[in-house]
Amino acid sequence: MRYAQVADLLQRESAQNVAEAAAPDNAAVGGDLLTAMVAGGATGRWDEATIEDGKAAIERVQQHLDDATAGINGYIQARYPQLVQQPEPRNADLLKRLCLDIAGWDLLGGDADSDRRHKHKSAMTTLRDIASGVVALLTSAASDNDVAAGARFSGHAPLFGRDDLMES
Repeated sequence: MRYAQVADLLQRESAQNVAEAAAPDNAAVGGDLLTAMVAGGATGRWDEATIEDGKAAIERVQQHLDDATAGINGYIQARYPQLVQQPEPRNADLLKRLCLDIAGWDLLGGDADSDRRHKHKSAMTTLRDIASGVVALLTSAASDNDVAAGARFSGHAPLFGRDDLMES
């Protein structure tokens, strides 16, 4: 199962930047063509060669998303094998964000101080935390009281409460 679609990456990043990065060498593929193709819109204003280049660009973007999904699965499979086969809907937003951050960096790159680089680094840290158990993904066995944001943090019970504090 894919955690993100081409349309998601086109929406998250500049469609034009994605088109330029994914298009075959010297191809005149624009973000408007990729957006139209992914949405199933009319492509009649482009010639056949440009449409073929657009198809190749979409395949390249999809490959980056598939690679990111495989990488995510590699991190979560040991701890959550059931989620790789049947992703829990409550984890969908988190896994989608991680996939887009990884694929966006892999496809578009950026300099060391770029926002895209920081998102990629954060995504990788989150995956390492999931793999080590610091961050827990929600499973169907999780209770209804768990937060529906896609991750659950747990800790020890408090040692003392408000009633235990005394004024001096």
